[in-house]
Amino acid sequence: MRHCRCKTGNYHQIKEEQAVFKVKGDAEVYTIRLRIPAFILYLVTLFLVNFSIACSLIPYTKELYTGNFQVGTASWYGRKLHGCTTASGEKFDMNKLTAAHRNLPFGTLVRVKNIKNDKSAIVCINDRGPWIQERIIDLSYAAAKKIGMHKSGVAEVSLEIVDQELGLVAWYSSYFHGRKTASGELYDVNKLTAAHRTLPFGTIVKVTNVDNGKSVKVRINDRMPKSEKTIINISRKAALKIGIIKTGTARVTLDIVKAK
Repeated sequence: MRHCRCKTGNYHQIKEEQAVFKVKGDAEVYTIRLRIPAFILYLVTLFLVNFSIACSLIPYTKELYTGNFQVGTASWYGRKLHGCTTASGEKFDMNKLTAAHRNLPFGTLVRVKNIKNDKSAIVCINDRGPWIQERIIDLSYAAAKKIGMHKSGVAEVSLEIVDQELGLVAWYSSYFHGRKTASGELYDVNKLTAAHRTLPFGTIVKVTNVDNGKSVKVRINDRMPKSEKTIINISRKAALKIGIIKTGTARVTLDIVKAK
């Protein structure tokens, strides 16, 4: 095309040269653009190297993960933070079975087992922590006492996520005493019965108060509750067994003991 002397040829030759020049121009801009990220990458790399060296100076214990299983050091917190607001928005109660974990979702149930004495407790995650590198969980005073580490302060524990139905329990009072339930029976405040939305009548369910660890076995003979947050309504006698007469409600787990 360079030997073509026609106007069209000259036009094409000029266009070709401009195109080459443009490519060179883009290449120059591209080279400049590459130099900026390279410099930033250098700074980031330098920071990470220094950070790694600093972190290597902090003592830590290895955490073993196998599915929903974790092993490490537990600590506990109590009176000084009693009544303070946790990361979940709840008020911290040192007498309830709760715990702080760095990343487990709030409301997760965890079985904490003291490796030294085999004592265990099921706690509900409602806070964030611990902030000491070598620890994996912070327990409430009640939980620490239940697994026998409230005096030592720390202990080696194993964590296991508990896969159970979790929700609120409520109880219905003497106002309904003698009234017919959905199963046809008459409600008796002095019997260990309960109402559930879907479980067959006659099903035996173990209701465990997550906050204090108390449990009771009830028989399903009614349909309720209407509130979406409440998963079961129990009789007054059952409420006495798990200690919710004064509070009226509590977080509980349900385990089917005997299916109908």
